[in-house]
Amino acid sequence: MPSLDSLEEEHRRWIQYGIMLLKVLSYFKVTFVEDGKDYDGVLDGIFGERGSTKREVWEMRACCGYVSQTLRQARIDSGFMQEELFAKWGLKDDCGNLAHAENGNRVLPYKYLYRHLDGLGLKAVLVRPGLIDWNVISRSHTLEQMLEEIGEPVYRWK
Repeated sequence: MPSLDSLEEEHRRWIQYGIMLLKVLSYFKVTFVEDGKDYDGVLDGIFGERGSTKREVWEMRACCGYVSQTLRQARIDSGFMQEELFAKWGLKDDCGNLAHAENGNRVLPYKYLYRHLDGLGLKAVLVRPGLIDWNVISRSHTLEQMLEEIGEPVYRWK
């Protein structure tokens, strides 16, 4: 198997996101090894230690990324263009928010997520994962507070 370093940055990041999210599952007891070393140390170096604010922000980004790809794939599988789906909502042709959400740059508010799924003829039940000790920090802090804590820029959308 080739090293992850040989992959493009975007592809390597998606694999790292997937491994990081798998490690959250308490029943997932697989150890990933690259070049003879445990990959947990690599993940900790990139995303911070488990339970830290930095790690939680990255876990949120990973979840956002995977949800965005799922929404995009569901739209494509249904045979819709973004403009057609947006028109089904009864809104203007400007589907910038949808494009940002499908690219993983923005999270769709629930009302748009509901419209998105309804436009595709899909139904979903949204629940917060019941994993023990997962996302403890975000239960008492906003994303802006968490970004400020780890020294990352805070983008405020208008």
